[in-house]
Amino acid sequence: MKTMLVVGVETVAGANLAIEFASTHRVVGLSSVPGVSLAGCSVHSIKAHDPVSVKNWLQQERPTHIVFSGQAAQSCCDECPAPAIDHKVAATWAKAAAEQGISFTMLSSDGVFTSPWLSHFEDDEEHFCATPEAQAIRQTEEAVFAGCPDALIVRTHVFGWSPIESSPSFAERLLSQLENNEELSIDSLRHASPILASDLAKLLREAFDGEVTGLLHIAGGERTNPYQFAELLAEAAGLPRPVFDWIEELTDVATDFGTGETTLNCSQARDLLEQPMPLLVDGVNQLMAQRRNGYCNKLRCREDSARRAA
Repeated sequence: MKTMLVVGVETVAGANLAIEFASTHRVVGLSSVPGVSLAGCSVHSIKAHDPVSVKNWLQQERPTHIVFSGQAAQSCCDECPAPAIDHKVAATWAKAAAEQGISFTMLSSDGVFTSPWLSHFEDDEEHFCATPEAQAIRQTEEAVFAGCPDALIVRTHVFGWSPIESSPSFAERLLSQLENNEELSIDSLRHASPILASDLAKLLREAFDGEVTGLLHIAGGERTNPYQFAELLAEAAGLPRPVFDWIEELTDVATDFGTGETTLNCSQARDLLEQPMPLLVDGVNQLMAQRRNGYCNKLRCREDSARRAA
């Protein structure tokens, strides 16, 4: 059985990808924060990402594929529990993978882009976001390709269940607010193309099987904002439709990280993978199904059961 090493299983994207691939791979997850336990996966804490430590992990686990799911893999709406991971860390893993002939994938962010109101292609440099966060992500992408020219970098916008119950994702926080009839702390200005984390994992499987490399956008098939997402979530959960007392109006161009138009054009991924990008309503319905069918238990399983399954 092939081994997949997922660096950053404390993220929504990393944890869900690890769970999805555990049925066909031996999955080893590395987490920068304690308390992560994934069914069917061997999860370890990691504190150092220096070249010696990285080399030791590769020699110990001998993966055939590495997925780097750092802070850039988090949705702009999520609150990441992991410490900031700079470009040097991602480059260290990429370079080590290239030296040992290991396939390398980095999950990146749609937050590299901003307005105007259009979807962004992979080479849409004209609409790069100028914030320090966006610049840091692009610097990380460049460092990864410099260390591993055959890497796959996937820009996306993930939503789903967090593997850390004390650090809920944006979707979880929003659902809690809806269930408790609380005032919603969201806006209608930012627009993106969200994709359910487990759906992203399925499309990544196609990309890995096809040995796709380079820069690729994989996201949802629909453009939405947090208000519309909240309405879909309420409907899927069988809750009353949220009522908004006021609607924000855009008077100036949104310039903060992730607050403008970050919708990704995924036509290249559709052609390469020969798969449609999933519809948002289907992803939200599946999110609620995961709450009922035991999927969440896999993301937050007890440590002893995880060890037995690994």
